[in-house]
Amino acid sequence: MISLPILSLLPPGTLGPGILLIATGFISCHHPYAAVALLTLAVGFSGFQYPGCMVNHVDIASPFAGILFGISNTFATIPGFVAPYVVGVITVDVSSGYHGYCSCEFGLQQYVLAQMSVWVT
Repeated sequence: MISLPILSLLPPGTLGPGILLIATGFISCHHPYAAVALLTLAVGFSGFQYPGCMVNHVDIASPFAGILFGISNTFATIPGFVAPYVVGVITVDVSSGYHGYCSCEFGLQQYVLAQMSVWVT
């Protein structure tokens, strides 16, 4: 049996959604189902990163894994309420399609930054 290191699943979990977000930025408003399909695939591919992230708390400090997980999830929710504000600032003038692409490009940059931090460590 060949074992696959968990961290080898991280590139599809970070770069896959980033590429799909960029592809979503190129979808026109006349094809909403294609945009929803690409966003659904992006969220699905982001699931590949969770097997490597969820066990870190247990590896670092087993007795305090629950507390550490709660603290890290508290900080992880901050982008959930900051991101809509940032996208609202970026997309003030929605007459051009560039602003939607710009917000998708911002998402790609976050995924690439996450992948690069794994490659460095």
